[in-house]
Amino acid sequence: GDLLTAVGEGSHNGLALAVGVPASDGSAHLTFKYEPIIASLPGNPSTLFPTFTQDTARNLYVAWIDDKTFHLYYMWAAPKPSGTVARPSPRPRRRSE
Repeated sequence: GDLLTAVGEGSHNGLALAVGVPASDGSAHLTFKYEPIIASLPGNPSTLFPTFTQDTARNLYVAWIDDKTFHLYYMWAAPKPSGTVARPSPRPRRRSE
């Protein structure tokens, strides 16, 4: 199956979903494509590694801790009918909101 992980993207503290697809030749190599989650964050998500999860309705959630305020932020995206992930919610939400 595919390998999924949240990774930093760009020079403005962005996040992306990295999708690693196994090579068709059966080797252990993965080919990665990156689905942008958000281009720029108000803080740096590197305090703890960003993480993601999926619920039973196949909604995808990404969460991270801001390195300055230590607030927990998250974004989510619903699946498209094709099974791929739709664009995420328009802005990060702080856990207390």
